[in-house]
Amino acid sequence: MICKAFPHTLSRLLLALCPNVTTRGIQLATAQLPHLQLMDCGMSLCANLKNEKKGLYFGEINGGIRFIRKSSTSKKESIHQKLIIKHGNLKKLSLWGCSAIDALYVNCPELNDLNLNSCTNLHPERLLLQCPNLKNVHASGCQDMLIGAIRNQTLITCKPQSLIKQFV
Repeated sequence: MICKAFPHTLSRLLLALCPNVTTRGIQLATAQLPHLQLMDCGMSLCANLKNEKKGLYFGEINGGIRFIRKSSTSKKESIHQKLIIKHGNLKKLSLWGCSAIDALYVNCPELNDLNLNSCTNLHPERLLLQCPNLKNVHASGCQDMLIGAIRNQTLITCKPQSLIKQFV
């Protein structure tokens, strides 16, 4: 809905910590917002904790016991999600803590900053970065194999003047 209201003016989309965001929604936003330069989707695509119990549980508040109903959304049931982002103007993309993403394909020629911190389920063999201007990649809390895949891909696809990478 916001994409239809501001398609020619919206340049920043901050969706961090929004529990109802889906990979399809992110892909639609990038397709419908041609002037988008910054998108933060941190912690919006999270995998369920395996030991989380559904239903009632006891919570202690000020020495008393209180029943709290835990709700579950169908979006968070699936841990395997693929995210494809293709955008001509996007400069900064943040997916920190998106543990539900296991495959990521990014084709953004203007992208210079990518945050993948704590994307714990992202598979190195299911990562494709086509971002020739990428300068900063944040990948703390990621598997060593994923960090290696990011390094290899950015060395191959980046322009010579953009080869200064920061893996934080």
